Amino acid sequence: MLIKTRIKSSTELSSYKMLTVCPLLVVTTTVTRALSMAVAFALTLLLAQVIVAIFKKLIPLKLRSLFYVTVTAFCASLVEILFWYTVPGIADSLGIYLPILAVSCIILVRLESTKAESPAMGAIVDSLVTSAQMVLVMLGVSFVRELFGIGKLFSDCFGNGGVLVFKTAPVPVLSTTVGVLFLVGIIAAVAKYIVKKKKIAARNAANDLV
Repeated sequence: MLIKTRIKSSTELSSYKMLTVCPLLVVTTTVTRALSMAVAFALTLLLAQVIVAIFKKLIPLKLRSLFYVTVTAFCASLVEILFWYTVPGIADSLGIYLPILAVSCIILVRLESTKAESPAMGAIVDSLVTSAQMVLVMLGVSFVRELFGIGKLFSDCFGNGGVLVFKTAPVPVLSTTVGVLFLVGIIAAVAKYIVKKKKIAARNAANDLV
């Protein structure tokens, strides 16, 4: 409701999507760290969507946004406790970005888009698909950042160990927050250019047929 009324153009929507993934991409300094954060995200989304699918029909329309935020915060807290209990080292390396899942825009968007009549199984499938997409994005970004920003691959969450590829990191700025924003900007620009070229090619093909 809120998202649909405030985001009207495709440009605004693309910018919004970019903002939603940035907090998750900040932690992708290593592949291990990115995978850990992706697992935390997937668990939080899965729990939240199942709960919403079960109780959504019982929640008044005007209270649904508040309900989504509450459920997301509850699920994120459970996942954070689970991480600290089972893998405290990884939880420590993720720092503030683990509890920040409680206000993740991506999770709130998916909860908002879940139809009231959707069964729990549909919510599970949707969360798995969304999580898989995020895993691919986070692993791809983390691979580039770790390789060129640190000069290693497959090091732990703190950047220790791993396979040394470069004695000196080729692009050390990629290991910083500014670096990941710069990388995301480049990826977005390339993707937009490819889409634009495809649209021009399709338009030219249509004109040729006429």
